[in-house]
Amino acid sequence: MFFSSCKKLSLNDSLWFGNFNLITNTNNDSLHLSTNWENKTAPKNSGDIKAYVHYSSSDIIWIKFLKSQFTIADSVWSIDENNFTTIDSNRININNLSITNINQGIIAHGAISKNKNEQLKLKLNNFNLDNLNLLTRNYDLNIKGKAHGEA
Repeated sequence: MFFSSCKKLSLNDSLWFGNFNLITNTNNDSLHLSTNWENKTAPKNSGDIKAYVHYSSSDIIWIKFLKSQFTIADSVWSIDENNFTTIDSNRININNLSITNINQGIIAHGAISKNKNEQLKLKLNNFNLDNLNLLTRNYDLNIKGKAHGEA
């Protein structure tokens, strides 16, 4: 078992994880991963994300996010466990990675590779663009509106 923690893990000036913990249990060909954080500030920012990682002898990494939740600016988001991602030397394949909050969500499905015929598709369902302001605040960019569709 491996355990690591820090008081503050900063992604940028306005997006950070307080009391961040990373816990892993490793077997011969797999890893159980758990990460959690609690900022203890208002608005609430916390999370408990779990994943299973399997690495095979054919140099393919298989990742599955288990049922998990996180809260960003008092909004609770859930990761559906019906997903998996595979990574090999020239391709990342994402299958049904679904993140939802009440009546809005994002689903990623497809592949990232050098092959122009392969695509990663994002499906936005009533996605509130205000959610992105935590990432854009440092650039004096304020986004508003809702997005619905697939790209």
